[in-house]
Amino acid sequence: MRFLAARALPALLCLLPAACVTNPVTGHKQFMLVSEAEELQMGNEALPSIVYSYEHEYQDPELKRYLGTIVLRLHAVSHRANLPVDFRVLDT
Repeated sequence: MRFLAARALPALLCLLPAACVTNPVTGHKQFMLVSEAEELQMGNEALPSIVYSYEHEYQDPELKRYLGTIVLRLHAVSHRANLPVDFRVLDT
């Protein structure tokens, strides 16, 4: 078993740099286990249960429009402006 582990370790260490990406905020390399696509998928899958866990999602179009202008302005200058944005107003 030790022999197998000793042979597998160098192969695993060779794959490690492939999982490192540059953090757009810090500019430093960082180990990432989840890709952007996986992150988006996880968020989309989690959204219904998050909304369900609160008693009420506000459906006020005027409030959503007002907050939307603020959210979109902030998103445009964020370090991940290339990603889609969505927000909900929940009664917490």
